[in-house]
Amino acid sequence: MLFHPRLPGIFSWGGNPPYRFQIYPEESIAIIRYNKSFWPDEYSETDSLIHHFFQDCAHHNIQYLFFDVSRNEGGVLKSYDLFGPYLKFKRKRYERLYLERDGTQGWHDLSIENRIDRGVKPFAGQIFVYQSFNTGSATSMFCSVIKATTNAVLVGTETGQGLPLTGGVKDHPLPNSDGFVRIPKQCQLAERSKLRRDSNGCLLPDIPYPFLTDRWLDVQDCKKIIDLKNNLK
Repeated sequence: MLFHPRLPGIFSWGGNPPYRFQIYPEESIAIIRYNKSFWPDEYSETDSLIHHFFQDCAHHNIQYLFFDVSRNEGGVLKSYDLFGPYLKFKRKRYERLYLERDGTQGWHDLSIENRIDRGVKPFAGQIFVYQSFNTGSATSMFCSVIKATTNAVLVGTETGQGLPLTGGVKDHPLPNSDGFVRIPKQCQLAERSKLRRDSNGCLLPDIPYPFLTDRWLDVQDCKKIIDLKNNLK
């Protein structure tokens, strides 16, 4: 665990984004900022960072957890499986969520046994996910899964990708130019849960919040969002 020299009271892991984990003990707020999804060669290192992060969340009795995926255009769907063992989710909702996945990568890697092995109680506080029109592909799916299974509060704008979810693209060169056509190799309905979406299938926020063009979500934003949530009728 490293002390951030410029921000007293903030502990941080992982340096600058793509992944940054920070805890604000006096505010009872923790933030996970990342601008891409996790790739297989990063699982081990990322899993270790996540484990230590949630250990310290428990130690500091963090009540509000924020995911900032406003600049995350996608990657692979494994992200939720890495966070899942540390979140208190609704198992029946998880099982009802319709996700057409390759069983070898499976959304069903998540298990009670996996949780016990971690030695950290699942986070039971309020979860917020800050999304934007830049949030796409696997990360748009991440938002929908965490919303459906943990009652997370979605904050920001609509996501940048709707349903059906497409991915695994392949580039096809054009014969008479240097250009190419990019065609997705997968097309998935991706969910049965009834989440709020616009006419294009993009996931809508529960609380609108402007996209921060010049910076990442910070603790002052988090405090404003918590107040907005508390004032919802």
